Amino acid sequence: MKLFDFIENYKDNIALIGQSGEIITYEKLILKINDIKKVIPERSLIFLISQNSMASIVSYISAVKNNCVIMLVDIKTNTSDISKLINSYEPSFIIAPRDWMEKYDQNKFKVLSNINEYYIYKTEFHIPPILHKDLSVLLPTSGSLGSPKFVRLSKINLKSNADSIIEYLKIDSSQRSITNMPFNYSYMLSIINTFIETGASIYVSKNSIMQKNFWR
Repeated sequence: MKLFDFIENYKDNIALIGQSGEIITYEKLILKINDIKKVIPERSLIFLISQNSMASIVSYISAVKNNCVIMLVDIKTNTSDISKLINSYEPSFIIAPRDWMEKYDQNKFKVLSNINEYYIYKTEFHIPPILHKDLSVLLPTSGSLGSPKFVRLSKINLKSNADSIIEYLKIDSSQRSITNMPFNYSYMLSIINTFIETGASIYVSKNSIMQKNFWR
């Protein structure tokens, strides 16, 4: 049993709410996950340029649900560092905003599909890296300077951590949270994991807690 195995049970619930008022129910979320599965094979290494957006979070949930390995890199990461990471880890797919990808040589990447403003790109790396069968998420460490490092999280790590938080905080499908920090931070990621796992909903905001719009 792994994270998000039973989210089909919540199909009438609201999963994500965007700042513009867009709503994604769990039924719609499952459709998006299945669409992504058609273009990204199981156990692929996916490089996600992450930010607090509907498309970014849907891409993450899809990767975990479809048994891929996803590397989370914040969109504000220095572009030269991101280029080094791509060359070092050789991901088969990159999911990123179209305007962000224009910084790179477009001939290297083939557009396969899109999720709102995010696009799925096939890289030039044809031989997939060897991935441990239990690996699920590569999460950047907060103290990495110059040479970004990643914590390896297994399927069991994600599931057991989410289950213990859900039990302790008594999270259920009636609750709602908000993105109040980058979701590639472990704390924010745990909120996404626990609220989606229980069929609850998340308000997706790019505003910081220091901004008036956040509180509105």
